[in-house]
Amino acid sequence: MQEVFQAWETERKYYRAHLSQDLFGDWIVERTWGSKISRRAGEKPDYCFSYQDGICKLSNIGKRRMRHQYKAE
Repeated sequence: MQEVFQAWETERKYYRAHLSQDLFGDWIVERTWGSKISRRAGEKPDYCFSYQDGICKLSNIGKRRMRHQYKAE
């Protein structure tokens, strides 16, 4: 199974999600977001039950970003 990286942005903001395995073999979605104008940013790890669960979470994140007027990179 492979790592997956997705990114979205607006004129002023960015949002990225990365699905990968940690050192223990667990799947994790690492989300990062922030402003292109200021230094405000954040990140949050989200542990998944399986690779397929991680893909599902990435899909849900993408749908939410599109509803908020983000465009895929």
